[in-house]
Amino acid sequence: MLPLTSLATLSDDLHSGKTSSRELVEACLARATDPAGEGMRTYLEIDADGARSAADQIDAARRAGREQRSLAGIPISIKDLFDVQGQVTRAGSAVLADAPPATQDAEAVARLRAAGFV
Repeated sequence: MLPLTSLATLSDDLHSGKTSSRELVEACLARATDPAGEGMRTYLEIDADGARSAADQIDAARRAGREQRSLAGIPISIKDLFDVQGQVTRAGSAVLADAPPATQDAEAVARLRAAGFV
């Protein structure tokens, strides 16, 4: 598991090739799903496939020499109060579990994606 560190260090490590977005995603997924941790109580939904796919796309773009934003490839979690396109926004409530999925990202989520966060 990768140690906890700053966004600046993660960005530097990604840009230098010391780590990959996929490695960061896998480390975050391991923490989030660790039975001894709080992840399973903290997260209502974990889009592991989506995170892996986004990380792989960013890693491929970086290998191809395409310029990346400074925070591109860093995993982030989104609180269940913000709409994420294709996911149900439950706001932590079982009452909303059967609500339809969001049709678009909330502005904050759209900005995080535009910055390159996974």
